[in-house]
Amino acid sequence: MSENVVSNIHLVLQEHLNQFEAKLPRIHSVYDESLDYENAIARYRANNDLEQNSMEAFPLFVFYRSALRYAPQAIGRRAVSKRPIKVIEGDDTAVIYKSVYGEFDVSFLFLSPMMSEIENFEISYLGEESVGSEKEFLVSHSDMGDFPYYVAMEPLDDLRVNIDGNYYKAVGGRSVIRGFFFIVKGTSKIIKEIGFQVQTFNKEVLCGTVIT
Repeated sequence: MSENVVSNIHLVLQEHLNQFEAKLPRIHSVYDESLDYENAIARYRANNDLEQNSMEAFPLFVFYRSALRYAPQAIGRRAVSKRPIKVIEGDDTAVIYKSVYGEFDVSFLFLSPMMSEIENFEISYLGEESVGSEKEFLVSHSDMGDFPYYVAMEPLDDLRVNIDGNYYKAVGGRSVIRGFFFIVKGTSKIIKEIGFQVQTFNKEVLCGTVIT
């Protein structure tokens, strides 16, 4: 049986970004694995057909994620299990899946040409307001239901200034997302009834019944 990986990493990451955007409604986001602010700005402008010097890209949230790993602060590897998760109505079958409790990092830069926006971001982040208030969110996994994911916002660790035609600043940090991730293994028939008989040594049937 081939395995079908449920790509809920993307769903979890997207919901995490949605939380940022809800608290910072003017923010724009772009994925950049190098976290290079010049490349990120150029990529966002190119993706959105903006002029090279357009300031519409700001404030800009640049991010990338790490690989998924076992969560060391929880059940981690011991959470790997195989079980039925949902009955498929009208088909007498259930989805069989494996789950793992894992985590991944989201590293980011917050870019703005205005120092006041950088400082507001820093203070609210450290004061657990705005984006710094995010601790937990729910993600709906279609047939699997809603699952909670937990966020650890680590201290900000980067401050950059660049003057090259344009003037902008960046502050960086990292959040850690923990929760359950899944691999769907296929489906299995549900046993709804068990028939049995009680016989004597002479193979005479004493009784028979069905357990449902």
